[in-house]
Amino acid sequence: MRIHLITSNFPPEVGGIETHVYQLAKNLAKDHDVEVLWITESNNTPQHEELSVQKIPPYTYTKRTIPNVMLRGKKILENINTFDPDIIHSHNIGHNISISLINPDVPVVFTNHSSQFLSEFYRGRYRDMLKFKLSFGYADYCITPSEELRKATRKITETPVIEIPNGVNIERFHPKAEEAKIPEYSTEDFIVLTTRRFERKNGMRYLAEAIPRTNKQIKYVLLGDGAEREKVQQSIESNNAMYRVSMPGTVPNEQIHKYYSRADVCIMPSLKEAVSISALESMATGTPLIGTKVGGLPEIISDGENGLLVPPKDPEAISKAINELYSSPNILDRMSRNARDTVRKRYSWETITKNTIEIYENVLQ
Repeated sequence: MRIHLITSNFPPEVGGIETHVYQLAKNLAKDHDVEVLWITESNNTPQHEELSVQKIPPYTYTKRTIPNVMLRGKKILENINTFDPDIIHSHNIGHNISISLINPDVPVVFTNHSSQFLSEFYRGRYRDMLKFKLSFGYADYCITPSEELRKATRKITETPVIEIPNGVNIERFHPKAEEAKIPEYSTEDFIVLTTRRFERKNGMRYLAEAIPRTNKQIKYVLLGDGAEREKVQQSIESNNAMYRVSMPGTVPNEQIHKYYSRADVCIMPSLKEAVSISALESMATGTPLIGTKVGGLPEIISDGENGLLVPPKDPEAISKAINELYSSPNILDRMSRNARDTVRKRYSWETITKNTIEIYENVLQ
C-alpha cells in the first residue's frame, strides 16, 4: 500500500502530534511505501533518514483566505500526483480543507488530534462549524485519539468516526531506562515531574499553587517552556518553595525518557487534553500519573489503580494526591506496575498501527 501522510507537525519540532505522526509513519513504513508531506515554515531539516519526507511552505501570507488554501492545495496536489498514493492520511484541519478543494481521486482518512478543536466546538461559532463540516465531511473516515473528541466530531459530520488512541514506544520508554542526572537532587529524593508547556490550557499555575502545600521533602522538576513560565516561577517563589523546584527548560526529545525513569510520580494538571502522549510515556516507564478529569486523561487513568484523578483547577486536590503517593510506597509500587501494563496492552505502536491499517483497508474496499 502507498500511504501519503500530510501534516504540519513533524520532528525535529517537539510535541504530541509530531511524535504521533513520526511513530505512525515509521511503523507503517515497515510493510508499506510511505511518504510524509510536511507543511511548515520551519527551517529545520527532518532527521529521519529512514523516511521519505517532503517539505512545502504553508503559504500564510494571505492568512485564512481562499487564495491561501488554494495555493497550498495546488502544492499538495503536485506531491500527490508525484507519489501516486493509494490513500491520503491528513493530520490537520486546514490541510484537509485544501485537499477537499483540489479533490484528488484518492481516498482520504483524517485524524482530528486537536484539543483546540474542542474549545471551538463548544463555543459553537458558525464560522468554526462551517470549517469543521467542510474538513471532516470530505474525508472518507475520521480518527480521533480520545472518546471525547470522537463524540464531538460525530456531532458535526456523517463521515464514520472511530477512536484510535495515541501510542507510545514501549521499547524506548520502559522502567529500566537510563535515569536523568539532576544535579540539584540526590538519588534518594522523591521527585514529582511534569513535562508540559507553560500555557494556560496545561494548568501549570494550579500545580504552582499546590507545591507549597505538599510535604517539604518532595522535590519537583518542571520541564518545558512557554508564555506562563515566569508567572509560575513567581508563584512558587512567593510561597518560598523554589528551593525544592528545578525548572531546566525544554529538554531534547531523545533525553525525555531519562526524566520519566528518574521520577517517582508524573503530574498533568491540564484544563484541556486529548489522550496525551506525555501521559502514556510516563506510564510506560512505570511512573504513576496524577491527572485531571478532563479530555482523554480519564480514559487512560484508572483512579486508584494506575494513577490518581483530580478535578481541574484544584490545587488542594493536587497537593493531597501528591502527598498520598509520597506517604504510601506500597500503593505507589502497585500503581507503577499497573501503569506499565496498561500501556503495553493497549497503547503500543504495534497495536495503533495495526488498527490504522484496518481503517485504510476498510476505506479501500
